[in-house]
Amino acid sequence: MKKNELSPEDFSALANAVTDLPFVKPNRAPADYMLDLMETVINFHVRVEVVLSSLGYFRVQVQQQHQIYTHDDLKAVLARFPDDEVGNKAASQFLWGNFMWTRIALLRKLMVFFESVGVTDQASLHAWAARSTFERDFKDRVKGLGIAVFHWLQIRCHVDSVKPDVHVLNFGKRVIGRRVSEKVLVDAISQIAPLVGQSMATVDVTVWYWGRLGMADDRPGMRLIAWNMLKAGLEERLREEVLQDFNWRLILDSPEKLRFSEAGLTIQPDRSLFGEKVPGTTSATIRQSPWTEGLELEMMIRHDTSLPLPLFEKLQERLGEQYWEAANDPHFTASLDMEDSMMMTEPMNFQELAEWVAEQIEKALPGLSIGCR
Repeated sequence: MKKNELSPEDFSALANAVTDLPFVKPNRAPADYMLDLMETVINFHVRVEVVLSSLGYFRVQVQQQHQIYTHDDLKAVLARFPDDEVGNKAASQFLWGNFMWTRIALLRKLMVFFESVGVTDQASLHAWAARSTFERDFKDRVKGLGIAVFHWLQIRCHVDSVKPDVHVLNFGKRVIGRRVSEKVLVDAISQIAPLVGQSMATVDVTVWYWGRLGMADDRPGMRLIAWNMLKAGLEERLREEVLQDFNWRLILDSPEKLRFSEAGLTIQPDRSLFGEKVPGTTSATIRQSPWTEGLELEMMIRHDTSLPLPLFEKLQERLGEQYWEAANDPHFTASLDMEDSMMMTEPMNFQELAEWVAEQIEKALPGLSIGCR
């Protein structure tokens, strides 16, 4: 097998990893030839915030005031500035409100290339993108613009494709353990997309979205193992050590939610934790925040009525010593930031994972027992 080829095992690993991700549907802005031209030369190796501010500056501050709507309009504006560093800096300041002069130089070259293939408006751009391939129609045509730029332009022109940028490449490297070429990864995802019932563009934005947030280092399968270990460990400790005369139901959310969503474990005793003199029912939850918020762990105890004031004040003092926050209106709640995350970014063996889960159990038990003593 050649260095840049995928083995059947590599392909299966990629396909499985894609199915692990919660799919994100593309949300494309309305087509605009001016913005497509500019984004093609701006949107690579640059922070998203810079791209958005540059395009926003042009759209709000420049386009209408100076009537720049067509290929010829933009060509005439660029002709006012010399094609050198000083002139291109001035053009960048005028169009985008910054000094990205090398991107102005690329814009000039891109427009010349597009003219050579008959692209001068949105309709001709879409027609060219639909029939083009990178190797045949774009490679080495505009020095500085590569395969990721080409496929991102295709996607914006509603061609089903995938942009092999750094987040997609890192995703592939994390899954198969080595880096492969952009072309190999694009070809693989083009085969995987129909197998998972999604478009290439959906797989692209899904991998990009989660990869940009760091999911390339996450291991959702280990998270499911950890939650089940937590459930089993808590059941054993509640049954044997905490309150032997209580019956407890421990309910895990679905595996799909536990992978990435706000989800976790619900703990239900068969009666109030605060005795027969306090009416109502008590429940407790250990939950992770959504993946986008880091899967931070929090525990909450909730009683569906308020507690008598003397009892609440006593509990508040004791819980406060363990960094719980408590409230009693309109019902009793106590919450604990467990100062850990279910993000599984480090390779842990089962023994290490079991030790980590045991630490979380020790944090949870005082809250479950404190109201009953």
